[in-house]
Amino acid sequence: GKMLEVEYAIAGGDFDGRLVWQRMNLVNKNEIAVQIAREHLSMVCRAFYLDTPLKDESEMIRFFNSITGKRCFIKTKNKVRKNDSTRIDTDVKEIAGIPADVTGASESAEGAKDDKLPF
Repeated sequence: GKMLEVEYAIAGGDFDGRLVWQRMNLVNKNEIAVQIAREHLSMVCRAFYLDTPLKDESEMIRFFNSITGKRCFIKTKNKVRKNDSTRIDTDVKEIAGIPADVTGASESAEGAKDDKLPF
């Protein structure tokens, strides 16, 4: 299989500087894992106003290189691991762009409405 790992750094608040990782199983025997990964990848694309589907792995790499260091909102949920109740994992549940009026960016949110999955 193939997995994409995305690292988010929390900026501000009680958890400033904490890192959160999201792993997306883009190629996997389990179709549900792939579906979830594609949905999360689509959320990332919409959060950064990408309005055309990614065609291949090289486009995906260029896209992630272009957004490295940029900010977005993420909503997380902590959950206890099934196989080890002493460990808590943080799952990324939602990803959203920061409106232009907050960042000063001139990007349009029009692409964010497109629900086409990348690839």
